[in-house]
Amino acid sequence: MSSTYDVIISGAGPAGSTAALHLKSSGLRVLLLDKASFPRDKICGDALSGTVGFELSKLGLDVIDTFVRTEPKQTTFGLRFISPGRHTFDLN
Repeated sequence: MSSTYDVIISGAGPAGSTAALHLKSSGLRVLLLDKASFPRDKICGDALSGTVGFELSKLGLDVIDTFVRTEPKQTTFGLRFISPGRHTFDLN
C-alpha cells in the first residue's frame, strides 16, 4: 500500500464511496477511510430500489449478476414512511 495519496476521503458511506470511485477512475491515488469494519450490517442497505443496478453501472460497476445471486432476498409489497410527528404514508 502506498503512503502517498492525491486524495484522502473520510467516510465510506454512499457519498464517500462514490467520490472515491470517480476519483480513482480518473487516475488519482485515493485512500478511503471509515471508522467501521466492512462488511457491516446497515439498515439502509437492506432495501434497494430497482434502479440501483443502473446507478452502479454508471460508476463502472457490473453488479447486477452479484445482486441476483446473493441470498437471502425478501419480496416486499409496500412500505410505510413514518415522520417524527408520527404521520404515516404508505406505498403499495
